[in-house]
Amino acid sequence: MSECQSAADSGTVASKLTSGFRIIESDLLVIGPFEDWSLVRSHGRAARRRKQGHRQRIRLYYTPDPSAQRMGDTLIMHPATAAALRTHLQKEASK
Repeated sequence: MSECQSAADSGTVASKLTSGFRIIESDLLVIGPFEDWSLVRSHGRAARRRKQGHRQRIRLYYTPDPSAQRMGDTLIMHPATAAALRTHLQKEASK
C-alpha cells in the first residue's frame, strides 16, 4: 500500500511541477538533416563529384527540437527537451 501511495505522491509532485500539463515524449521531434563535411578532404571536388552521383563521405545528423507543441493541456516534445524542462522546473521548485 505504501508503494501505491508513494507513486501517487510522485505523480502529484510531477503534475505540480509541470503546472498540470501532461508531457508526451516523441523521438520523432528532431531538426535536420544537417550535413557534416568534416570527413571530406576537398569540399569543392566532393560537391562537384556529388552532383555526378558519386558517393561522398558526408555524414547526415539530426538534433533534438528544443521547442514544444501544445495541444490543450498536453505538451509534446523530444525526450531531451523534456528532461531539460524537468530539471529546470525542479531547480525552480527547490528555490
